[in-house]
Amino acid sequence: MKILLIGYGAMNQRVARLAEEKNHEIVGVIDRTPKDSTPYKHYNRIVEAQDVADVVIDFSNPELLIPL
Repeated sequence: MKILLIGYGAMNQRVARLAEEKNHEIVGVIDRTPKDSTPYKHYNRIVEAQDVADVVIDFSNPELLIPL
């Protein structure tokens, strides 16, 4: 499964590790404060990544969500 992460704090870092252990692919991260150590492609907006992921996992602030 191809996964897009919204937010890359402690919880999504753990999600990424567990997903990769199960042979899922992290296709990118949307994070308003991208970290240099993020090993994944960074997207600024979800519309930029909507065609690359099968699922989106969000551990960000609820105020940052857009209606899907």
